[in-house]
Amino acid sequence: MNMLKCFQKCWFVEKTKIYNIKLKTLYFIKLIGYNSHINIFMRTVMKIQFNQDKVNNFLKVVFSQDFEQYYGMTNTYKCFEEQNLTAEIKASVLKKLSVTNHLNVPSFEEFWNWIRVKHGTQLSLMLTSFIYPRDEKKATHLKNVMRNNRDDDLWMHIKARVYKKWCSIVTEMQCVYAVAEGVHNNSLNWTVLVSPELDAIGIDFVVVKEVEGIKKVYPIQIKKDSFNAYAQKKYNALENFDKVSIKKKALQELNHELEKQKIKAHIESITILKYGVTRNDELPYDYLKRSENGFVYYDSKLLTEALDKNLN
Repeated sequence: MNMLKCFQKCWFVEKTKIYNIKLKTLYFIKLIGYNSHINIFMRTVMKIQFNQDKVNNFLKVVFSQDFEQYYGMTNTYKCFEEQNLTAEIKASVLKKLSVTNHLNVPSFEEFWNWIRVKHGTQLSLMLTSFIYPRDEKKATHLKNVMRNNRDDDLWMHIKARVYKKWCSIVTEMQCVYAVAEGVHNNSLNWTVLVSPELDAIGIDFVVVKEVEGIKKVYPIQIKKDSFNAYAQKKYNALENFDKVSIKKKALQELNHELEKQKIKAHIESITILKYGVTRNDELPYDYLKRSENGFVYYDSKLLTEALDKNLN
């Protein structure tokens, strides 16, 4: 399907208002248990320990989020699905949502309003250039239409993509919190490291632990099992806890962050950590649990045990 046909197909879906299809979309916003005895401390560089205020705010945002209003959005508006965000936008988004950043985790609508103000012009230009890749005049005209009409349907394609990004990053946040909780509760001699810079190059977090008396660094990349054809081509061939080689740029950035923390250890290959549901809406990994309100989350104890078993 060429780009214009993709646009026409998406536009037809919008105009016919096919919203009555009940799609069982699962947004992986992971919840973590509250512990009143957690020590409140959080360094803003990389080393992660529990911060009770962050945990409380995270839970507040998740429980107040109305996810039902977004059911089907990402399946209806797909014209902005495959474009890669620019390095500038990606870095800005990761910094905004990083667990190392601040105490406030924005709800999706707050995040959408922020990104639309900060990067709306760039995002609209990316979409219109995708629709008219060989006609700059038409692309510019369409961009101006979007700029002058904040309710234009084309914004929904961008909003759907931004929503998926928000869900993905919040997923990573909960996973990091869950690992840190497991380290804390089990008194493990692990160090958990994160940074927006590492996240931007494909390392969601890092575990530093000793294996047979040797200190090792394990970069972790979180991947969602997806039924999207584009994502399947890229990710679904990988098995859970598979190892993939670390690229030179990522290795350089990781070494730089380790130097900041004065950590000297052998760096292992990247470990793939998967999450998702099956087509039958079942949970394929034992460290994933479903709460009463339908959300899926990482179980801290089982996740830590799985990492301990596979990081060797």
